[in-house]
Amino acid sequence: KQGKCQRLLGMFIDIHTQKSLELEQAKQAQSFAALNRFHKHALESHSWQKAFDDICQQLCPIHGLLFVNYLPSDTENLPATGDFSTNSYSELPMQALFETNIMGPTILRSDTLPSGSTLRTAMEAKDISALLAYPVQTDQQSGLLILARSGPHQPWTAPDIAFFENFSHHLSQVINNQNAKENMASLNQQLEQHIQILADTNQELEQFVRIASHDLQEPLRMVTCFLERLEDKYTAILDDKARRYIHFAIDGAQRMRQVIYDLLEYSRQGKDQIRFETVDLNVLLKEILFLLQEKVRETGAHISYPELPSLRIPRLPVQQLLQNLIENALKYSDPQRPPQIEIELKEHKHHWQFSVRDNGIGINPEYFDKIFIIFQRLHVREKYRGTGVGLALCKKIVEQCQGKIWVKSKLDEGSTFFFQIPKGDNL
Repeated sequence: KQGKCQRLLGMFIDIHTQKSLELEQAKQAQSFAALNRFHKHALESHSWQKAFDDICQQLCPIHGLLFVNYLPSDTENLPATGDFSTNSYSELPMQALFETNIMGPTILRSDTLPSGSTLRTAMEAKDISALLAYPVQTDQQSGLLILARSGPHQPWTAPDIAFFENFSHHLSQVINNQNAKENMASLNQQLEQHIQILADTNQELEQFVRIASHDLQEPLRMVTCFLERLEDKYTAILDDKARRYIHFAIDGAQRMRQVIYDLLEYSRQGKDQIRFETVDLNVLLKEILFLLQEKVRETGAHISYPELPSLRIPRLPVQQLLQNLIENALKYSDPQRPPQIEIELKEHKHHWQFSVRDNGIGINPEYFDKIFIIFQRLHVREKYRGTGVGLALCKKIVEQCQGKIWVKSKLDEGSTFFFQIPKGDNL
């Protein structure tokens, strides 16, 4: 009144709660940003410890902590990493915490610990008023995430407890991931060593086979040659028994040469890279039957197949497979009836399926697996000649092409051999 203030009207609003909430939100935002950086850097690096040290140093001022650290169950004291060694917190006897059987977030106040206990004495000496511990379970061992505060006791807030529980879960994932990386690296190293050992062994075996085959074939040629000369020159003056002995010797030498040849073929298979090309199957089968025409004529066999398409397949493996299976059907034909051999092709989504069916002597089902093992024979040589390598070679060829081979058969009725070759885009 008259230029003078007579009264003042004012209103006060308590914004403490709002400011506290804003501060808490800012603190949590900083904390989770640090946690995201930790998770990212720890997963990308070869060691998680450096990223862990960094986030611990960031979280301490944000949450007013003396330190944050991880204690593995097999460690007596806190690891002396980051700034812990300079502040001597690594001397704290934290192993006693494992005796409390911590199953979740656990608060340990120095004034509530037993008087005179080692941990309480150490905490008081370092001005630590309270610890907050979280269990950290990993695939290889357990541990504790430990936080420390100093000064008068302040209650841990629910957001702080929830955040550091989340942090303990992240730490567990990071440690497990690091352990998995180290285990994988160790396994890969062992695998590379085994691969190298196998490669060296295979090379030595290949060299051995080449040398052995050459060293064995040369004396066999000489034995066969001189036996044949002996037979030609002295047949007239030899009795039947002597001629039979010479025949057995020549036959044995020839069988040995065939075994060596088959072994060489078996060892060579798979050394060349598989090459896909467009193949007219009708032309391919005509070439195979031309090579087998003598055996076909001798047995009176009838071989049939429908008009077949041109396929993009590995030519040489398929040719060798079909030739071996047709030869097998001719060899094991029933002497009471001429061989009837049917060749078929079926298309599936990811592969071509070939089949060779015959009306031969058949195979007992209990030997279905045995026939694909090298040198496994089901019949005596006097009745059916061979070395027991043919079907083993077929199996090796198919596996080299990432396919499969199997047989269906009944005794005295015949057999059907199937093999599958992946289509060009699927190999």
